[in-house]
Amino acid sequence: MKKLRKLLPLMLMALMVSMTMVSCLDSNDDEQLSDKEKQNWLMNAAGTYSGKLYWFDKNIDKTKYPKQVDSLVVTTKMSLDNTITIYDFPVKLFFKSLPVTKNYTEQQLAELSADELAKLKRNDEIVKSAEEVGTMDLKMNFSIFTAKNSFLYYYVAPNPVRMTLNFGGASHDIAIAFISMTRGIYSSNKNYIQIYEAAIYDGKDVNGKDKLLDGKTLYDNNSTGTELQDLIFEFNGEK
Repeated sequence: MKKLRKLLPLMLMALMVSMTMVSCLDSNDDEQLSDKEKQNWLMNAAGTYSGKLYWFDKNIDKTKYPKQVDSLVVTTKMSLDNTITIYDFPVKLFFKSLPVTKNYTEQQLAELSADELAKLKRNDEIVKSAEEVGTMDLKMNFSIFTAKNSFLYYYVAPNPVRMTLNFGGASHDIAIAFISMTRGIYSSNKNYIQIYEAAIYDGKDVNGKDKLLDGKTLYDNNSTGTELQDLIFEFNGEK
């Protein structure tokens, strides 16, 4: 998790908010809120927010756009039942960390083994099928952690996203998992949320548990900075 924190924030515009949030949540003298205080903050924060979803895109021309950050206008709802919904989340973004053939030159593709090339072409099919699905609502639970001055800080735990994709000549039950206990901040009718994708699952194993695509998670302690950037999504909006 320390590696992830070093990458915060993804965008320059979120720098002040993210620094304030990390400083607050990492300190040892945070004041614990009473149930009544939490409820009052929740009443203030609940509502519908319009803003932008941001993500890192390694395919963006770095010479023109050094930060390689893309964005999309979305709507988010923060509810009194301690849930948050990001509406119309593009499904294809869940698979943007997968290597695909367009990431390689013809010479590089020619040097790959048959298995490596087959995996890239499979990933091409996964991304295409995800594009055909279009959008889904991303739902998450949140819990208020503390408040300081005019800032409310909370933890976010996104629910797994499940879908059916078609690739390799068959239908696949796909699940997207996220790192729990990531962070959000609310202040003056503005809301800032960060979530991190953790794994892609493809079907079930012999014990009936979700089976990792290619047998590995997207995030581990050996992930490079660029790989970690590819897992971050940020929402910044206001009522």
